[in-house]
Amino acid sequence: MVTLLIYGCKQKEYESIRTKCADIVAKVSDEKLIIYDTTECEKTPDFAIVNICTEGGLDNVYKVRERFKDVAIMLISNTRISPMQYLNPAIHPLSLIISPYTDNEMETVLYDFIQKRLDENEDGIWIDSYDGKVKALYSNILYVEALNKMLNIRLETVEYSVYGSLEQYEKKLPTTFLRCHRGVIVNTRFIEKVRFSENYIRLKNGEQIPLSRTYKQNFKEMMK
Repeated sequence: MVTLLIYGCKQKEYESIRTKCADIVAKVSDEKLIIYDTTECEKTPDFAIVNICTEGGLDNVYKVRERFKDVAIMLISNTRISPMQYLNPAIHPLSLIISPYTDNEMETVLYDFIQKRLDENEDGIWIDSYDGKVKALYSNILYVEALNKMLNIRLETVEYSVYGSLEQYEKKLPTTFLRCHRGVIVNTRFIEKVRFSENYIRLKNGEQIPLSRTYKQNFKEMMK
């Protein structure tokens, strides 16, 4: 569950932000988005979006930060408010948009805001690379393949090789991953089509990976 607090926004802006955030969370996460106002929110939410343009807006964001010390805050401000009033350690906003803004600008800022925070909290696989240790987030992994006594971790733009067995990784990977072959575990979020009659899975990037008869039923259940 991803939780969001929206504060200080007028109804039209509130509804627009709510719709955009729901769409973004659905794209980047398997979690459900729950939206609160300040009276409903008892525990620290994952995100808070606060409009400080209205009267008392700056006081409101200070109250939000005081109450929810670890929340990721995005501010909606305007050119009449000095950045010195909110770009400080007491508020520590993670993101900012200046009003007036376009619909596309808001969508872009919201996407970066939500994605960045979820990435910080998301688990993944730490891998030794030439550039040092890198973290391959589970949400970015297309599939894991056993290859030449190693495991190939395939992402959209890069791949890494690690030591370990497919059975070990199958136990710790999220439920979005399914075994499709004795040598492959696929992230179902990247599946575009499953061809049961031809024994393969096509991913959204065009790649095809094998689907063995042993694991077909699991995919049929998933697609119901």
